[in-house]
Amino acid sequence: ERGELPDEVKAASAETFHRIAVCEADIHGTTVEKIHFHEVGAIDSIVDVVAAHFALHLLGVDRVVASPVNTGSGTVQCAHGLMPIPAPATARLLEGVPSYGSDCPYELTTPTGAALIAQIADAFGPMPLMAVETVGYGSGTRDLADRPNVLRGIIGAETQTAPGEPITVIETNLDDLLPELMPPLLEAILKAGAREAFLTPLYGKKGRPAFLVTALCDEEKVAAVTTAFFEHSSTLGLRMRTETRICLAREWETVATPWGEVRVKAGYWDGKLRSRAPEFEDCRKTAE
Repeated sequence: ERGELPDEVKAASAETFHRIAVCEADIHGTTVEKIHFHEVGAIDSIVDVVAAHFALHLLGVDRVVASPVNTGSGTVQCAHGLMPIPAPATARLLEGVPSYGSDCPYELTTPTGAALIAQIADAFGPMPLMAVETVGYGSGTRDLADRPNVLRGIIGAETQTAPGEPITVIETNLDDLLPELMPPLLEAILKAGAREAFLTPLYGKKGRPAFLVTALCDEEKVAAVTTAFFEHSSTLGLRMRTETRICLAREWETVATPWGEVRVKAGYWDGKLRSRAPEFEDCRKTAE
């Protein structure tokens, strides 16, 4: 608060530590007021947090897209003893953030890093289509045998050309599954990580009424979605292909109404608002 920094940098830094405090309080079953920072209270962690926000301010970055977060594997020595990776605080701070473990036997994401990326990233996924202006690297002190221990930042301007992203299409025809079991099948596919799942009525061989079950998912979710198909349906096989899709950039807004708050999904193209629609489940809950 007393530092000679822009107010927005102070506010963003304070929010990062508030996120960590809320996380620690939840893990320890206490309140934010009673939390004692351990590793994240050290001066280097304070510098990490403030410098990250100050860097974004100086660079003029107005949107951040991050790759899914690699947490590593194994164990790490914390103030409370030996903990599995991701550490409890890291796992809690990454709620809602696409993340995964790997065969690298080290802690690749710390609580400080998790708090920062969860706060500053507007989206997670592949690098968006953009004209690259500059690239920077931050190097860690540990030498890893199979990969460079660096964090890379790429700055650029989004282009106006329609960006395409890969999507995996998984589908099968079902003519021997009870119709009552179709909705649970779709629910299981979505729970496994599919972006979309839907049914198309059709006629199969010998004129049998059937359904085409289709799921859209990212490549890293293919295994889980495939398992959901086999566990919750009678199919003996699946068809799979990779297609390219173009989507509006989506953001969530919250609108206050006389009956409560309702989430609204806004879609942007070329930086302009093209679509806005209230979330159906919020409307249904409010109506009920």
